[in-house]
Amino acid sequence: MGKGDRKTRKGKRFINSPRKGARHEYTKSGNKNMEQKVEKKQNAYEKYIEKLDTSSYGHNDSYKINDEFQEVIRKLVDAGLNDIVIKADLDRQVFAVRKSFDYVDDEEQGIAKGLSWQASGIKTLQDGTEAPFYWPDVRNYTQEDFEYFEERYKEAKNLYAKTEYGLMVYFGEKTEFAKRNDFKSQLSSELQKLAEKYYDEARKGDYQKIGYILSTLTMAFKIASSCKLETQLEKAINLLFEIQQNWDIESTNTTYVPLRYSAFMSDNYSIFKKYIDFSKVVSRNDYAIKIIENENSYSAVDALIINDKIKRKINQPIDDSIRKRAELYEKIASQRKNDMASIHFIELALALYKQLNDEVKTQELEILYSENRGSFPLNQVSTQLPQTYTDAVNKAIEQTINTNNEKGLLDVFANSPWYETDESIRSLSETVERGLIDSLPLSIIDERGNIIKTYSPDEGKFWSTYSYYFGFGTMKMFELFKAAVKSGRLTYESTISYLENTWLNESIERNYNGTTKIVIPLDTIKPGIKRIFEEFNNAVKDEKYVCDFVTIIDSLTLKIEGVLRFFIERLGIPTFATRRTKTGSVIMEKLFDDIIADLQNTPEKPIGFEEDHRTLIKYVMSEKIGWNLRNEVAHALLQIEDYTPDKVIVLFCLILKLSKYSFTNKNDN
Repeated sequence: MGKGDRKTRKGKRFINSPRKGARHEYTKSGNKNMEQKVEKKQNAYEKYIEKLDTSSYGHNDSYKINDEFQEVIRKLVDAGLNDIVIKADLDRQVFAVRKSFDYVDDEEQGIAKGLSWQASGIKTLQDGTEAPFYWPDVRNYTQEDFEYFEERYKEAKNLYAKTEYGLMVYFGEKTEFAKRNDFKSQLSSELQKLAEKYYDEARKGDYQKIGYILSTLTMAFKIASSCKLETQLEKAINLLFEIQQNWDIESTNTTYVPLRYSAFMSDNYSIFKKYIDFSKVVSRNDYAIKIIENENSYSAVDALIINDKIKRKINQPIDDSIRKRAELYEKIASQRKNDMASIHFIELALALYKQLNDEVKTQELEILYSENRGSFPLNQVSTQLPQTYTDAVNKAIEQTINTNNEKGLLDVFANSPWYETDESIRSLSETVERGLIDSLPLSIIDERGNIIKTYSPDEGKFWSTYSYYFGFGTMKMFELFKAAVKSGRLTYESTISYLENTWLNESIERNYNGTTKIVIPLDTIKPGIKRIFEEFNNAVKDEKYVCDFVTIIDSLTLKIEGVLRFFIERLGIPTFATRRTKTGSVIMEKLFDDIIADLQNTPEKPIGFEEDHRTLIKYVMSEKIGWNLRNEVAHALLQIEDYTPDKVIVLFCLILKLSKYSFTNKNDN
């Protein structure tokens, strides 16, 4: 294939690369040596590729790139440029495909080596049978597709876009170019350059980029390591080490950065030890821990655990660190002396003093433990966020509102980008070795002092980490909602118009005692949605206005359970179950936990419901460590102070999220 030529999936050819701007056509006129240049107007795809090349887009803009490609595709369809539509959609998928060294070939789960889908569901085949579908379906990419990714990789100018195409080529391994070490070396280098760009932007205050630095460098490191690219490997390690050593932890309030990088280094100790001095890593962590200790005792304990793991590997003593952890547990227990949790921290401190054979402190803690096993009123703990973090959130909110129309804003709420995925939560929870949240079984105690559920250490570790990040995500969503309502960009009318175009507004036939009735799920949701906007708009007009969230939360909590019943009914799953009683069997409507169980994807029953969504619903609606709203509302256990605005917005988000699913009729072709 010559330079500038491109094969589409239909085999047609285009003259000149789309990214090069206007195409040129040459015709002879008069003297055979004279050529007249005639410019041809760019199509929507060519214009967008040019825009993408000159943009500063990065990982945090992937959703925007997806939306913009969809708009380009609409324009191409209108113009009848169907061949280019195929190409543009392939480009769009590149930014949606999830890429990780953790993915292995799994045909049934829609995963190829290194590549995975972003969304899944169920499709109905022409013969009426059902089968799972995945988007993007990375299993179906052809040799020609990977050749196209290779061409785009070579042409792309935006560094983020270039590396995304490059990773498709790398993991695909379908072209000769993909197998060449010079390509792998170049891709690793480009990923490092992108990480350096994020590093520079983060140091200048764009703290959104902090999370992308390590993930991008990890990819560069693993490519270099797996391909034995010594030069690139050393460069990646040196950059990781440089960030761990020199990140400005005093002025940025991001003291966790050195610890996060050192945890990665520790996990890859056998490789890193050849290139860096781990005693310097420990020293830098010690410095960070002193600062962390002044801000947050909990984080300081976890930081000490990470550092101790490295100290053991380089044969440094850790007795002083163990004592420091014990003292911090004591401090936390003292700070929470009226809290049931204090007994756990006393136990943790006691175990460490026993490990140190400190008889004096052991006896002291045993006495303290005995004295504190009485009754404990339950309180909440709040943490003041750094101003830099708040400023970054406000900036992101402003940008989201300014760059989205009403539908776009509602899509943001439906997609909920502020919440971590289950995979991410597990990864985050594993960065700490036997920290606070996985040392003991976790008991959940209600306001009346009853133990309502006990989690295993692993379960407690996951849900405690989930709860921590759920709080941050909900805070961002709540602030965005307030700003969007205040700006007039988010209204009741636009929300209902949005929902009317979803399955929630579709008719469902019901037979009640021989009478056919039409049921529309949205009808019973509208009043609760309307009250949300009435209350928030009243608050915008009058700062002293006291919002009434009781009826909203009570209504929407139960309506979400109703939506889930409609959902499984649309999937052909019964909403009732047979239960045994003393007098025989009876048919009853399924309990909430039964419905949640029905929504789980299994190899035997791949229904297409996102597991991340199921986890979020469980946390909000039924999990004892979470909000447990369904139970709290149904049994009237919420007090007036529990009816908080964040619950309102999360319920609003769940309705939008559930509305985004679609169903295919088995009789449709």
